[in-house]
Amino acid sequence: PIEARLAPTTDGSKIGYIFIPSFFEENLPPQIEAALNGFGQLDGLILDLRMNGGGISTVTYPILEYFINGK
Repeated sequence: PIEARLAPTTDGSKIGYIFIPSFFEENLPPQIEAALNGFGQLDGLILDLRMNGGGISTVTYPILEYFINGK
């Protein structure tokens, strides 16, 4: 599962944080969508892919569409 939360800031900005450990799990796109919808309007977003070793395109492309097509 992903980790999604608001990151603490000193200036009151609303920064979302999503840790995505891989792009192998078919249930990741709905989890990302739920996290983004749950955040509401953000001032910024951190996508943490540091531990992500890759995955499959059928998982990756739907996630990228949230950012490329502006969903």
